[in-house]
Amino acid sequence: MPKKEPFAKGRRVCPFCGGSSQSVSSGEHVWPDWAGPFLPTRATKREHFYKGQDGFVAITEVRKNYQRQGSPSGIKIKGPCKKCNETWMSKLETSAKPILILLLQGLNRNLTRKETEIVSQWAFLKFCVVSCQDKEIWCVSDSERKQFKENLEIPKRFSAWVFRHNVDDWFDRNLWFSSRVRDPNTDFRPNFSDPHNVNTFALGFGRALFLCVFQWGVRIDTGFSRKHAAKLWPMRLNRGLQLPSVELDEDEVNAVARLLPLAAEDG
Repeated sequence: MPKKEPFAKGRRVCPFCGGSSQSVSSGEHVWPDWAGPFLPTRATKREHFYKGQDGFVAITEVRKNYQRQGSPSGIKIKGPCKKCNETWMSKLETSAKPILILLLQGLNRNLTRKETEIVSQWAFLKFCVVSCQDKEIWCVSDSERKQFKENLEIPKRFSAWVFRHNVDDWFDRNLWFSSRVRDPNTDFRPNFSDPHNVNTFALGFGRALFLCVFQWGVRIDTGFSRKHAAKLWPMRLNRGLQLPSVELDEDEVNAVARLLPLAAEDG
């Protein structure tokens, strides 16, 4: 029997290189493999997804709770090819590792501009990898993912924050929310083919909570206090990132992670 060509019909195509690398399909860790000793070992894995239709009119919540063995660092998401995973993605993971170790341990050391940029790129990579699992409502285009692969350029519509907390339930947890946006105040061009959607991703990584937002056609005002949140991207300060001085409690962490679903329920 002839050997199957990489990414043949009916198989996954790498969202970053589009299959041009001729590499076989692989997978990317949500939590890095090296983070295993820093994260709790649990008997179950939990995933929460919120999907909205026609803006924030109707929200559907999907919860998945199932058995797992070992550390959450072993969890992989299919999508990236083996070559992308083992080259530029691995290089970015290695650059981010010493900075992420400080964050996941809850250490309150300010980051330099370069460190802030590296963590922002890492957060966007995780966002893109998880977004590949939600093909119904998407934001990041193929060209933006390829551009990120080439020079680690983060799209302007992407925003990310980092919070400090000490809530065990969020040491290894993630939540995804997506919705099609219908904003009558947005002036859409007649042949505007890009998506008008919004995606958010909350990632609990030890004592750090990352909130990522990618938006088309609508503006989201989070109103986070600098005491409670540090803006990863776009960078606010040329000198780098000043980490928040306040640790969130459990109610605050849940409210941040469910930012858009809560906004939808309120109005």
